[in-house]
Amino acid sequence: MRSITIDVAIIGGGPGGTEAAQWAARKGLSVAVISNSPPGGRAFWSSLLPSKIWLHTAHRWEQIRHAPFDGITIPRQFNASTMPERISRTSQQQSEQLWETLQQLGIQWINGTATLTAPGEISVEGENQAPLRVQARAVIIASGSLPRFTPDIRPDMERIIAPRLMTRLRTLPRTLIMIGGGVTGTEYATVFAELGVNVTVVTDQPQLLPRLDPEVSHAVEDYFRTAKGIHIRTNTPVKAVKRNGDAVTVTLANNETLTAEMAFIAIGRVVDLKFATSEILNLLAPSGTVVELHNGMATALDGVYAIGDVTGGPMMVNRARWQARMAVEQIAGQVKHPEPAALTEAVFTHPPVARIHHPVRAATGEPCERYSLNFQGNLAARLHDMPAGKLVLSVSKKDGQILEASAFGPHAPEIIGVIQLAINHGISWSELRRIPLPHPTAAEILTAAG
Repeated sequence: MRSITIDVAIIGGGPGGTEAAQWAARKGLSVAVISNSPPGGRAFWSSLLPSKIWLHTAHRWEQIRHAPFDGITIPRQFNASTMPERISRTSQQQSEQLWETLQQLGIQWINGTATLTAPGEISVEGENQAPLRVQARAVIIASGSLPRFTPDIRPDMERIIAPRLMTRLRTLPRTLIMIGGGVTGTEYATVFAELGVNVTVVTDQPQLLPRLDPEVSHAVEDYFRTAKGIHIRTNTPVKAVKRNGDAVTVTLANNETLTAEMAFIAIGRVVDLKFATSEILNLLAPSGTVVELHNGMATALDGVYAIGDVTGGPMMVNRARWQARMAVEQIAGQVKHPEPAALTEAVFTHPPVARIHHPVRAATGEPCERYSLNFQGNLAARLHDMPAGKLVLSVSKKDGQILEASAFGPHAPEIIGVIQLAINHGISWSELRRIPLPHPTAAEILTAAG
């Protein structure tokens, strides 16, 4: 068996794995990425990137549809059959750009399926190539996650679809039932609605986007109902989904049935644990659900680290990239005990949604002052025709630090990004509000008088 020796071996070529590779290479470490998909992984080729292309297209289409209200006349026609080619082209472009960056840094890319057999020992098997053994001083697991399905709630690849099937969708249904009200379900519900589909969202949760502040979530639901015509049914578990000819029947837990031309399944994701032998998995993921972290990004095995979705939620690219950097700094001996960071969770609907919480103090239950702000007097929001937005914060009564925040409205992720800096650098709410931000911007909601 062929063998190579490396400083850092990374299992997984998605955003987390490639971030770790670049971070390690820039610190002078020799690096190999092992992946059975092209650079960018599932995020580039089947999940995140395709969803953002659909979101961008739907947003532009909605702008075109409303153009006459701004005194602009544009021929209006949307052709969904062009989307697969656009998605494929963009995925290829992003992947090639990432590949070029990795090559410039001297990072080895190994095509194949990796199996961690012992700390620092990986076997790689690939189609039409001899087995390879990789020996590494440190291993970073970045295997990602997969869509969650059940025996009675699963895609049929035609009428019952899921995120990965959006890469080849060429025609839109007239009606669609979205099963799931999390990030993916909410984003794609707005995509279909903005493109003229009659959408019903069914979720077993008490609100859309369960991690969001309830007041903000209710504002999101109200806006989606009134402005986008989306039907939303919360506290409504789904028992099964079945195709009946050219229609789909969704059976609810109470045996009520809903019918549409298509159903879309977005009921969550499960971590990909197919990266190791069963003996190793029993040590890394004794629960059988996620890889457990013990100190920073370190696992129960010496020299083995884990980042991204495989460590559980929230499953976000920025979280995976932050963990990647911390893992490399632990491997390089620059950080022994990484401090947890506050990270923005973003939902790229139109308008977008975002939230953040203090990584330690938000869950302590310490006394807080609650602030609920709206965009009604914000000129930027008015120009976007979206004054219905909202920002809700919880601020410590003890020292004025922001412990939680949720926002819905124009540029919500960027607004929460400012709060991210404040939380991570100990800037109080009163200090953040002291100096006005540029006018007219949506971020002025943070510093407006009152």
